[in-house]
Amino acid sequence: LALRTPAGKRAYTVLIDSLSAVGGLVNPGDYVDVLSHLDIPDPLTKATEKISSIVFQNIQILAVGTNLQAPGGYEEQQRARALNITFALTPEEASLMSFIEKNGKMQLILRAPAETEVEVLQPATWSTLADYVFEKQGTELVIPRERAVIQPVSTKKEEVQPFIPIYKGGRMQ
Repeated sequence: LALRTPAGKRAYTVLIDSLSAVGGLVNPGDYVDVLSHLDIPDPLTKATEKISSIVFQNIQILAVGTNLQAPGGYEEQQRARALNITFALTPEEASLMSFIEKNGKMQLILRAPAETEVEVLQPATWSTLADYVFEKQGTELVIPRERAVIQPVSTKKEEVQPFIPIYKGGRMQ
Protein backbone atom coordinates (compact mmCIF):
# COMPACT_ATOMS: atom_id res chain seq x y z
CA LEU A 1 0.00 0.00 0.00
CA ALA A 2 2.85 2.41 0.79
CA LEU A 3 4.21 1.94 -2.75
CA ARG A 4 0.80 2.76 -4.24
CA THR A 5 0.38 5.93 -2.16
CA PRO A 6 1.27 9.02 -4.26
CA ALA A 7 4.02 11.35 -3.05
CA GLY A 8 2.67 14.02 -0.70
CA LYS A 9 -0.35 11.90 0.20
CA ARG A 10 -1.15 9.60 3.10
CA ALA A 11 -3.23 6.42 3.12
CA TYR A 12 -6.30 7.07 5.30
CA THR A 13 -9.03 4.48 5.90
CA VAL A 14 -12.66 5.12 6.82
CA LEU A 15 -15.46 2.70 7.58
CA ILE A 16 -18.44 3.66 5.43
CA ASP A 17 -21.70 1.84 4.87
CA SER A 18 -21.89 0.05 1.53
CA LEU A 19 -24.82 2.07 0.19
CA SER A 20 -22.96 5.34 0.86
CA ALA A 21 -19.97 3.94 -1.04
CA VAL A 22 -21.87 3.99 -4.35
CA GLY A 23 -23.64 0.77 -3.40
CA GLY A 24 -20.31 -1.02 -2.94
CA LEU A 25 -19.38 -0.46 -6.60
CA VAL A 26 -16.09 1.35 -6.01
CA ASN A 27 -12.66 0.00 -6.86
CA PRO A 28 -9.06 0.83 -6.05
CA GLY A 29 -7.96 3.42 -8.59
CA ASP A 30 -11.38 5.10 -8.76
CA TYR A 31 -11.71 8.79 -8.01
CA VAL A 32 -14.58 10.09 -5.91
CA ASP A 33 -16.01 13.25 -4.39
CA VAL A 34 -16.81 13.09 -0.68
CA LEU A 35 -20.19 14.47 0.34
CA SER A 36 -20.58 15.18 4.06
CA HIS A 37 -23.76 15.61 6.08
CA LEU A 38 -23.17 17.69 9.20
CA ASP A 39 -25.14 19.37 11.97
CA ILE A 40 -23.58 22.81 12.41
CA PRO A 41 -24.13 24.11 15.97
CA ASP A 42 -25.22 27.70 16.59
CA PRO A 43 -23.54 28.87 19.81
CA LEU A 44 -26.18 31.54 20.45
CA THR A 45 -29.36 29.48 20.14
CA LYS A 46 -27.94 26.01 20.92
CA ALA A 47 -29.78 24.82 17.79
CA THR A 48 -28.14 23.07 14.87
CA GLU A 49 -28.42 23.61 11.14
CA LYS A 50 -28.22 20.57 8.90
CA ILE A 51 -26.03 21.01 5.84
CA SER A 52 -24.73 18.74 3.13
CA SER A 53 -21.60 19.74 1.30
CA ILE A 54 -19.06 18.24 -1.06
CA VAL A 55 -15.94 18.65 1.04
CA PHE A 56 -13.36 16.85 -1.10
CA GLN A 57 -13.25 16.44 -4.87
CA ASN A 58 -11.26 14.06 -7.07
CA ILE A 59 -9.96 11.87 -4.23
CA GLN A 60 -8.23 8.62 -5.21
CA ILE A 61 -9.29 5.31 -3.66
CA LEU A 62 -6.22 3.21 -2.86
CA ALA A 63 -7.99 0.13 -1.48
CA VAL A 64 -11.41 -1.33 -0.72
CA GLY A 65 -11.01 -3.62 2.26
CA THR A 66 -7.83 -5.53 1.53
CA ASN A 67 -8.32 -5.31 -2.24
CA LEU A 68 -5.56 -3.23 -3.82
CA GLN A 69 -6.32 -4.34 -7.39
CA ALA A 70 -9.10 -3.03 -9.63
CA PRO A 71 -11.72 -4.32 -10.44
CA GLY A 72 -13.11 -6.94 -8.19
CA GLY A 73 -15.29 -8.22 -5.41
CA TYR A 74 -18.55 -6.47 -6.32
CA GLU A 75 -20.78 -9.21 -4.98
CA GLU A 76 -18.93 -9.36 -1.67
CA GLN A 77 -18.79 -5.55 -1.40
CA GLN A 78 -22.52 -5.24 -2.07
CA ARG A 79 -23.37 -7.88 0.56
CA ALA A 80 -21.20 -6.17 3.18
CA ARG A 81 -23.00 -3.72 5.46
CA ALA A 82 -19.91 -1.50 5.64
CA LEU A 83 -16.63 -1.18 3.75
CA ASN A 84 -13.16 -0.05 4.72
CA ILE A 85 -12.21 2.48 2.06
CA THR A 86 -8.60 3.71 1.96
CA PHE A 87 -8.05 7.11 0.34
CA ALA A 88 -4.94 9.00 -0.76
CA LEU A 89 -5.17 12.29 1.18
CA THR A 90 -2.91 15.17 2.05
CA PRO A 91 -2.24 15.50 5.78
CA GLU A 92 -4.72 18.42 5.99
CA GLU A 93 -7.40 16.43 4.14
CA ALA A 94 -6.79 13.47 6.47
CA SER A 95 -7.33 15.71 9.49
CA LEU A 96 -10.56 17.14 8.06
CA MET A 97 -11.76 13.66 7.03
CA SER A 98 -11.23 12.50 10.62
CA PHE A 99 -13.29 15.44 11.89
CA ILE A 100 -16.13 14.66 9.47
CA GLU A 101 -15.99 10.98 10.39
CA LYS A 102 -16.44 11.86 14.09
CA ASN A 103 -19.07 14.59 13.61
CA GLY A 104 -21.15 13.62 10.62
CA LYS A 105 -21.84 11.15 7.86
CA MET A 106 -20.12 10.68 4.51
CA GLN A 107 -21.20 9.55 1.06
CA LEU A 108 -19.00 8.90 -1.95
CA ILE A 109 -19.84 10.17 -5.43
CA LEU A 110 -18.07 8.24 -8.19
CA ARG A 111 -16.40 10.31 -10.92
CA ALA A 112 -15.97 9.41 -14.57
CA PRO A 113 -12.28 8.61 -15.30
CA ALA A 114 -11.83 11.63 -17.61
CA GLU A 115 -13.45 14.10 -15.20
CA THR A 116 -10.78 15.76 -13.06
CA GLU A 117 -11.92 19.37 -12.64
CA VAL A 118 -12.71 20.76 -9.21
CA GLU A 119 -15.68 23.12 -8.80
CA VAL A 120 -16.51 25.70 -6.17
CA LEU A 121 -19.80 24.58 -4.64
CA GLN A 122 -22.00 25.99 -1.92
CA PRO A 123 -23.33 23.82 0.91
CA ALA A 124 -26.83 22.42 0.51
CA THR A 125 -29.32 23.85 3.01
CA TRP A 126 -33.07 24.45 2.93
CA SER A 127 -32.41 27.91 1.48
CA THR A 128 -30.07 26.74 -1.30
CA LEU A 129 -32.51 23.93 -2.19
CA ALA A 130 -35.40 26.42 -2.40
CA ASP A 131 -33.31 28.77 -4.56
CA TYR A 132 -32.29 25.92 -6.89
CA VAL A 133 -35.84 24.61 -7.35
CA PHE A 134 -37.16 28.12 -7.96
CA GLU A 135 -34.42 28.85 -10.51
CA LYS A 136 -34.70 25.52 -12.38
CA GLN A 137 -38.45 24.83 -12.14
CA GLY A 138 -40.06 28.11 -11.15
CA THR A 139 -41.54 26.43 -8.09
CA GLU A 140 -41.36 28.20 -4.76
CA LEU A 141 -40.69 25.88 -1.83
CA VAL A 142 -41.93 26.71 1.63
CA ILE A 143 -38.88 26.21 3.82
CA PRO A 144 -38.71 25.89 7.60
CA ARG A 145 -38.33 29.26 9.27
CA GLU A 146 -35.57 29.82 11.73
CA ARG A 147 -36.64 30.67 15.23
CA ALA A 148 -36.29 34.31 16.10
CA VAL A 149 -33.98 35.16 18.95
CA ILE A 150 -35.82 37.53 21.27
CA GLN A 151 -33.61 39.71 23.39
CA PRO A 152 -34.77 42.18 26.03
CA VAL A 153 -34.63 45.80 25.02
CA SER A 154 -32.45 47.93 27.23
CA THR A 155 -34.51 50.48 29.19
CA LYS A 156 -31.45 52.60 29.73
CA LYS A 157 -31.25 55.33 27.12
CA GLU A 158 -27.84 55.41 25.61
CA GLU A 159 -26.84 58.70 24.15
CA VAL A 160 -25.11 58.52 20.80
CA GLN A 161 -22.08 60.77 20.80
CA PRO A 162 -21.21 62.33 17.46
CA PHE A 163 -17.65 61.73 16.39
CA ILE A 164 -15.39 62.26 13.44
CA PRO A 165 -12.93 59.45 12.73
CA ILE A 166 -9.37 60.62 12.19
CA TYR A 167 -7.06 58.45 10.13
CA LYS A 168 -3.29 58.65 10.21
CA GLY A 169 -1.22 56.35 8.01
CA GLY A 170 -4.32 54.32 7.10
CA ARG A 171 -5.23 53.64 10.75
CA MET A 172 -8.00 55.18 12.78
CA GLN A 173 -6.63 57.15 15.75
